[in-house]
Amino acid sequence: MAGGVGEGVLGRGVKNNEPLELTELTKSLIAVSNQYNRHSEKNGFSESERNAKLYVKKIETGSVLLDLVEYGSVAVIPFIEGTNTIVSFAQFLKDSVNYFLYKKGDKPELSVQDCKELSQIVNPIANDNSSQFNVNVTINGSVTNYVNIDSNQSNALQNILKSEIKEKQELKNGDVIENALMVFSQTKNQVSGKGGNKVIIDDAIPGKAI
Repeated sequence: MAGGVGEGVLGRGVKNNEPLELTELTKSLIAVSNQYNRHSEKNGFSESERNAKLYVKKIETGSVLLDLVEYGSVAVIPFIEGTNTIVSFAQFLKDSVNYFLYKKGDKPELSVQDCKELSQIVNPIANDNSSQFNVNVTINGSVTNYVNIDSNQSNALQNILKSEIKEKQELKNGDVIENALMVFSQTKNQVSGKGGNKVIIDDAIPGKAI
């Protein structure tokens, strides 16, 4: 399936009963984009795959159904290798949901930021009773479903991820953090010389700047 000819399309569907707040949908899509970018950088076999981005190809009315298609970073045209990372990303989402929600398979290697973004992805569904979240991959007209969870399952997943975040942040003395995301929270004023450079690492103790 991953080697099919033609473009790969990642379908992200939200079947909602209540009006969906634009801010929540935007945050969810940003989280999908961030997760896909990190996944492709880590797992891409070629430079094109590692630099690939997701673009919205189609939005359907009714339910919130979006076709997210992968394009090359240089020329905005579909490329065949991209189907590999689309399929592997969908599988990553499936494996994460299966482990945390159903205790199936191996535990995925997730950072605190990964857990936060996975929680954000399903947040619109968790906030709307009887809604559903689906992830499908379409290649050459062939559709494969990877994720299908309802509002109750989304809430349960968020609670589990919250516990996972808390566990990861309860570091023991001498623990070493590798490959953690570092975010600047303050930069030194080069004119006045006041202040200093500070960063926050989410995988470390919450809120501690170093």
